[in-house]
Amino acid sequence: MRSRSATSRLVLVLAVMALLAAACTNAGTPQTSSEVEQPIADDTDANDTDTDANTDDGSAQPSSGFVAPEPDLTRLDIDDDIRVGVLENGLTYFVRSNDSPGGSVSLRLAINAGGLHEDPRGTGVAHFLEHMMFNGTERFPGGSLDATLRSIGAEIGPDFNAFTSDNATVYQLQVADQGDNVETAFDVLAEWASAALIEPDAVSDEAPVVREELRLRDESGDGVIGVVFDEAYYLDTPYAGTNVSGTADSVNAITASDLREFYDTWYRPDNMAVIAVGDRSLDDLEDDIVDRFADMTARGEIVAQPEVGDFALRTEPLVDVVIEPSFGDSFISVDIPVRSWDVGTIGGNELLLTEIVLSIAIDNRLREGVDTGRLDLRRAGGGWFPRNNDLAYLGFNADADDLVAGTEVFMTELQGTLQNPFTEDEIGRAVAALESSQEQRLEEFDSVQDNGFADAMVNAFLNAGDLSNVEDSVDRNLDFLGDLTAAAANDHWRWMLTSSAPIVLIVGPDADRVGDPADHLAAVEAASQAVVELVEDDIAEIDVLVDSPEPIREVASNSLDNGDVELVFENGHTVLFAESTISEGQVTLVSESPGGRSVMSDADGPLAPTAAAAVSASGVAGWNPTQLRRYLADIDAGITPIIDDFTEGFSGSASTEDVETMFQLLHLAITEPRVDEVPFSQQVEAARDFVEQVLLDSETAARVAATNARTGGGSFAAAPSAEQLNGLTISDAERIYKDRFSSLDDHVIVVVGDLDDDDLVDLARTWVGTLPPANSTDDPSGYPMVGDVREQLSVGSGTAGGSFFLVATSSGIPTVENLMLADVTSRILDDRIFTVIREQLGASYGGFSFSRFVEPGNDVDLIVSINGDPDRIDEIANTVAGELRSVAGGNIGVDDFGEAIAVIEAELGFINNGF
Repeated sequence: MRSRSATSRLVLVLAVMALLAAACTNAGTPQTSSEVEQPIADDTDANDTDTDANTDDGSAQPSSGFVAPEPDLTRLDIDDDIRVGVLENGLTYFVRSNDSPGGSVSLRLAINAGGLHEDPRGTGVAHFLEHMMFNGTERFPGGSLDATLRSIGAEIGPDFNAFTSDNATVYQLQVADQGDNVETAFDVLAEWASAALIEPDAVSDEAPVVREELRLRDESGDGVIGVVFDEAYYLDTPYAGTNVSGTADSVNAITASDLREFYDTWYRPDNMAVIAVGDRSLDDLEDDIVDRFADMTARGEIVAQPEVGDFALRTEPLVDVVIEPSFGDSFISVDIPVRSWDVGTIGGNELLLTEIVLSIAIDNRLREGVDTGRLDLRRAGGGWFPRNNDLAYLGFNADADDLVAGTEVFMTELQGTLQNPFTEDEIGRAVAALESSQEQRLEEFDSVQDNGFADAMVNAFLNAGDLSNVEDSVDRNLDFLGDLTAAAANDHWRWMLTSSAPIVLIVGPDADRVGDPADHLAAVEAASQAVVELVEDDIAEIDVLVDSPEPIREVASNSLDNGDVELVFENGHTVLFAESTISEGQVTLVSESPGGRSVMSDADGPLAPTAAAAVSASGVAGWNPTQLRRYLADIDAGITPIIDDFTEGFSGSASTEDVETMFQLLHLAITEPRVDEVPFSQQVEAARDFVEQVLLDSETAARVAATNARTGGGSFAAAPSAEQLNGLTISDAERIYKDRFSSLDDHVIVVVGDLDDDDLVDLARTWVGTLPPANSTDDPSGYPMVGDVREQLSVGSGTAGGSFFLVATSSGIPTVENLMLADVTSRILDDRIFTVIREQLGASYGGFSFSRFVEPGNDVDLIVSINGDPDRIDEIANTVAGELRSVAGGNIGVDDFGEAIAVIEAELGFINNGF
């Protein structure tokens, strides 16, 4: 799995929640398989297992057969709150009314055509055509379309409004329901569907922009690795040759007639869907669609969808190395092809649930193996992920001091899951995690916003996903999970692992680090023959995370003007609470105390983020990471410590049901933090990788150099030195952390969410009022004045990226008026960067600018960052300078101002607890 680090259980659970709520992106026709050669050895005889036998430890042994599941293909009912229709011309539409938070409408145009539909494959025509949709239609020619979209509050920029995948192209708009915004948005969708201009001159002008996106995504260090992974994923499948981005040569060769042919072939009513969700009636939303799309006709011959059919998964391992000098990290990736299920059916949904449970179980076993030192790996973990409509993978990442040895260790552990199946406890913990996420999904459903529903409908159209009533869906899923046994789960796991062969790719910056492919292949073969001993699980369970202290009442309680509550405690901690049902069943916490790296030494300051991360990844009090992870398996609560430049504090979240656990974790993070060896080593290694990346990647180098120039470096240094990391010890990390967190002064804790005032008061008295008082007061000063700093850096070796980074500092007090003025100015500059540097010059795929107020000191920074062609960085820098002078000189038109205001107003309408 192409990823920097192992996927955590929480990430897996959150992904599953999205999949089950929005329909899996890996849906399709269930694949059946005949018996295939076993890529991982079947040690059934050696372990003397029977079909329904149980081991002494209570785990259920799997059967020895390779029979593919035969799911119940009964389709799931569609929620009555969703209206689905098909016009006479074949166009499908989905509409749903939604008043959370209200005052907005979210629209989608989904085309059932992407990279797979290109002929020949790999040209990038589908993606290029997506770009051309923003270059003019019959009603909105040329640049007037961008202006129209901005005028209704639709922010324009990289990846904001459309995307192209292997199977589909999707356009998306979300607008505030003010004036004619919604009607105009529907008009734009209709124009995209049938009235694109695709003029030759516009194609020539857009080619450099598409080429820039290709350079950014596929020719950077990370991008080169991604291309290799895509080729491996698609080898010997019907997707072979698919490349959504295309190549430099293919993009430059695309003509207007090529684009027109793809447009007329695939952008036709029977191959698309229109989705509308918002604060309007179903009849009104339906009428808006019918009025604009009912008379639409196909412009060309009806062409059948590409035939994918029932294809065999790979039966021989693919083992290779990927060497990329501009990539500072290293890892072992293991991806096992798995089947695709139609999750819009009862059986397909159940099989997906089973595979996610197994994903959580194997991720837990891998992480616990690393944490306890049983596996000689730096990190390991992963789980199930979809690749496209017809391919999914069990994907894993690992790293080790010796990558060849690490490959054998990891593959042997994978082999061990066949010989030592998952126990009832392991499956039980995984099921509990998934059950908790399902229950929370139901709790939060009434506050799902427009985009969530719209995305679910897109997936339902493209992938036949689940749009059933949420209560029915959750009840059905919980019933299935409650009946899922370890024996059944292990049977399915065995079938998954023995019906396909893995893709093993080892990635690193040089051959010495990565090793020889033949050695890795030998490691995989040795692992397939290994006999793995059962390891006894002797990890003590946590009964009570922490005993409740005697509550201490606040010294002051205030009701603020807006109805919020302020509690002030004698120990110097203050709690602010705002009840909110923006996200029902959810509570968010953010806290700050003055100090941060500004009051630390130059030796400790650069290491502070690593120290905080090591503590965050460790256990608490007397509980190690494995114990804590198991305790939190079915609890939705977490706290993360943060050491910033001028503050230290926490960010956290929890379900309403688990909010006390969040407060307990906060209390323990302050009073009884700990640093465990494995998490410490992992965080130090991650910091080393970042330091290495500064030397290899232009964007990282530019950001670090600009940050150090702005702050003066020292304790504010954006990255520690290699020498500082080499000298960091566990005791140092604990000392640095405790120096900032054990005695917080003027600590303000803000809590927002679905919680009663009385409950919040009780929690605050118990877990905040009892915190230790501050024994000192920090008074941080601002950044030192460093004057005008200009640097030009050369990094990496033959990398395809160049970066421009600018920080301009002035003074300003963060009043609401000044915050809005800064935001408007940044949006106008964003528009200029997009229009001039991207659209006119084609020198960058995109950039951004934003303003931030920095306290203390009342400084305001304007930050501009652009990644572009390394041969055109000087041109980009000069262009930005010219646009800055233009804006500073008052060259802001009424349209510029109005479009910026519209975008900001639209964003202010879409809020959450964090906001």
